[in-house]
Amino acid sequence: MPLSRYYLNCSIESHYATYNWYHEDVLIKSCNTSHPQRDCFHFIPSVRREHYGHYVCVSEEDGFRQALVKERLLDRLRFLSQHGRAPAALPSWLRLLLLLALAELLH
Repeated sequence: MPLSRYYLNCSIESHYATYNWYHEDVLIKSCNTSHPQRDCFHFIPSVRREHYGHYVCVSEEDGFRQALVKERLLDRLRFLSQHGRAPAALPSWLRLLLLLALAELLH
């Protein structure tokens, strides 16, 4: 959804590990675990086309690397149209029902 806010959350399980968010394998956020906190957030204040794609939160400690969270941010309208499920208009009977309900409320 263009121009909407979105945040990614990765729970911090160890204060000795480093936590990093990657977008399409590019480091975009590192969380400092030396300060007490429970989560490593990456906030996107206004989602745009360049934000779509794969995100991974990775923890690293003593040479051990683990992907804790994997998310994929999609352009919903483009995804639906590519899969033959573009949002359809409301059926005429449902529009009529909504209009009747609205008229009853305003009466």
